[in-house]
Amino acid sequence: PIPKNPKLALSDPNWKSTMQDKYDALIKNKTWDLVPRPSNDNIIHSMWIFQHKKNSDGSFEQHI
Repeated sequence: PIPKNPKLALSDPNWKSTMQDKYDALIKNKTWDLVPRPSNDNIIHSMWIFQHKKNSDGSFEQHI
């Protein structure tokens, strides 16, 4: 099943691994850096979108 939130996804080893891979890619590619949150600035939030990638025949290929 596709999780409805990151907390549920982290309880499943398949989704947890996928999330870790995506996070590692963001860090490796220097897409963004984690920094302390400034108290007086507006923050742009991000979110996880959970999906299953399927093969052309409709069978499961991977978690994305």
